[in-house]
Amino acid sequence: MPFISNAFLVGDQRKYLTILLTLKCTVNEQGTPTPELSIDTLECLKRHNINNLKTISDAKASNELK
Repeated sequence: MPFISNAFLVGDQRKYLTILLTLKCTVNEQGTPTPELSIDTLECLKRHNINNLKTISDAKASNELK
């Protein structure tokens, strides 16, 4: 999944699994992540008819991703 930056799965000896996913964002010249979502992420969101997100803050505030 080219739009996922990191994934963390918790569930050892639990009744259910929980996963934390982070969306891939762009990085600056120093390699530091920026708040802007990557092209891969934006393309995936568009394929699912989610066109109004451009930044991590947009994604956190969106009801479409909850």
